[in-house]
Amino acid sequence: MKPVLIRINKKTIEPSPNLKYDYRICFRFKIKIDYNESESLLSCVGNPNVGLGISTDAQFAKWLVDSFGLGKYLVFVWKKGRQSFCTFYFDCEKRGRFKQIRKKKTVEEEDKEKTLREIRRNINKLKTEESTTEKKVIKEDIDEMKEMLGMGDEIIQMDKDLYKGKVRIFKNTNPVYKEHEYENYGESDSDYINKYDSSIW
Repeated sequence: MKPVLIRINKKTIEPSPNLKYDYRICFRFKIKIDYNESESLLSCVGNPNVGLGISTDAQFAKWLVDSFGLGKYLVFVWKKGRQSFCTFYFDCEKRGRFKQIRKKKTVEEEDKEKTLREIRRNINKLKTEESTTEKKVIKEDIDEMKEMLGMGDEIIQMDKDLYKGKVRIFKNTNPVYKEHEYENYGESDSDYINKYDSSIW
């Protein structure tokens, strides 16, 4: 996999400058791991035998806590050669367990996904339907839904494109959005263990 750039922010609660509120929630920048450094952190980048060799979300979560303490983290990831980025949100406030937090979807996004699922169901039905009349009705339904979303034929590829758009820097522990135990990573004498802050472990 190509190198990645990672930017990590930690959630903080601070006094609010606005007199109407006592506190405000902010995500403060902690570190940027550049393309060259990513090989020393992740097993999927470059030589898997170099650095910490983090390969799962449970190992990455433990590294976050070891490096920056307990808390909630917003992680931005850019893959070299791509303009877009993806995000991960980690809840590491508990000493023994962590979980990834699902990004909340807007009503519009949920409606779009529902329509996409319906289109895929109809496409599969179209492949097995033998009646010419029924095929025509199904095709008209598909075309109508595509037009409604305003995305034409590229709709069919959307699932694949979305999957490709998500940079997979580690393997998720299933079920993804439930609590899981942390996992150890790397070698104890690695330069990247406790590089940024003292460990809580």
